[in-house]
Amino acid sequence: MMNTINRTVLTNNVPAEMRRIALDLLEVIIRWEVYRKQEASEHAVIENTPGSRVGQVFLTPISHKRSYDKMENDSPMGAASELGGTPKKELLSKVASGPILKEQAEMIMNILIRFPIILCESNSEIITSNTNAIYASQTSSVPIFSPDYLIKRAQELIKIVFQTDIWPNLDIRNSSIEKALSSKEINSINAALDLLSIFLQTMKKEMMLKVFIGLQKSIYTVCQNTHPHVSRPIYNLLCKLMSIFPPSCSNMTISPKSGATVKVSSSIQN
Repeated sequence: MMNTINRTVLTNNVPAEMRRIALDLLEVIIRWEVYRKQEASEHAVIENTPGSRVGQVFLTPISHKRSYDKMENDSPMGAASELGGTPKKELLSKVASGPILKEQAEMIMNILIRFPIILCESNSEIITSNTNAIYASQTSSVPIFSPDYLIKRAQELIKIVFQTDIWPNLDIRNSSIEKALSSKEINSINAALDLLSIFLQTMKKEMMLKVFIGLQKSIYTVCQNTHPHVSRPIYNLLCKLMSIFPPSCSNMTISPKSGATVKVSSSIQN
């Protein structure tokens, strides 16, 4: 399914309806992961509460519920267990608990990051400069299949992932952002700057620092762009970046508030 979504979202000349359906599927996965994390946190709190029996009523695994015991023999999982496959309760426990695989989470995240850039490359009339905008609701005047709506929606899903921290220690690929920042297309540059602004708002400092260190040469290249649709977003981005990681006055280094010192590339200094 993930490979199909990847082809649907990131391939040019794909109908907007198909891209919207792909985003719908990604949103279902993300919101289910948020719900799973909340349930796990509540379950842990209830278990650690002395004398509490609430968890036995509301948070018992579904395979132990009476209503499900009446139906489980007729389910595909029940049939599989009768044929000598994995025991049905063990299979249900593996499916119902735990996050998705790290590789799948990284694929979803990288799809969402590449999506606005790909869409801006194929729609020259879009100028993505409002980094604080939230995607329009379906009841607004913005068409739900418009590129601007799809871009804002993908950006909102990225915010949800980082703000809720459902997938910690993700490996974010910088290749698509680096390519966009190095291009001459204003829309692609602004799409990448929008993503970086979202990273500054929602990412943890450790992950944020890793991403920006890998992109420092591309950011330096963008700083030389004098186009009015680029100069203002890059100025705002640098202001936010410097407020989080104040520059040091000694030896051209960036000293994060965490205490670590990161040397700027010598090619940038020159």
